[in-house]
Amino acid sequence: MKNKILALIICRLNSKRLPKKMIKKINNKKTIDIIISRIKKVKMIDNIILLTSNNPIDKKFVEIAKNHKIKILRGSEHNVLNRINSAIRKIDYTYKYIVRVNGDCPLLMPSIIDNDIKNFIKSNSDLYSPFYKNKKPFGFSFVIFKKRILFKIERLAKKKKYKEHIENFCFDNKKKFKILTDKINKNSRYYCPNLKLVLDTEKDLKRIRFLFKKLKNIPINKQPYEAIKIFKKKNA
Repeated sequence: MKNKILALIICRLNSKRLPKKMIKKINNKKTIDIIISRIKKVKMIDNIILLTSNNPIDKKFVEIAKNHKIKILRGSEHNVLNRINSAIRKIDYTYKYIVRVNGDCPLLMPSIIDNDIKNFIKSNSDLYSPFYKNKKPFGFSFVIFKKRILFKIERLAKKKKYKEHIENFCFDNKKKFKILTDKINKNSRYYCPNLKLVLDTEKDLKRIRFLFKKLKNIPINKQPYEAIKIFKKKNA
């Protein structure tokens, strides 16, 4: 019980660059449905909550959460840190670690996330980020926090930019935190920093649809390396 892990899927429809991107269709499924289904395959995660805003447009997520039989909580639209910590305060305190799942990464890789969680717990770090000077494809995995660190950031971070990009406060104040980042080098089979799998533009959507179609019949634990091979071959 002491190492229970909670995944919070951060999602909203009022995005500026690609409006309603989380209900865009990929292989005839909504992006958010794919994300929920894939995060459920992460063995190390004990519970999943859909975390959206109080904006009326995001009411659509209520039915989505119901269909997937997961809990949904709503909070501040632009203050993601407050939304996360408010949610944590509403649930039981047996969770020690929080995985912040970006709701615009439909090709998240469960086996990669499982491995990242194991390494993070073993390291006894305050947070792990795959995005800082990313070496793996951007969107394979997510930031992991010790729960108490999120409350520490809330106490210390005053600037608006840290309310959305939470881990940036830690990188800007490295002496206050023990941070774990990827140690993989260019010889690693997972080294592919140019592969972007976050959904921000129509071009991203086209790329993700292409890869999703190529990967759909490949076992999910083999998809990370296959995605990299497909990307490298296409861009050789």
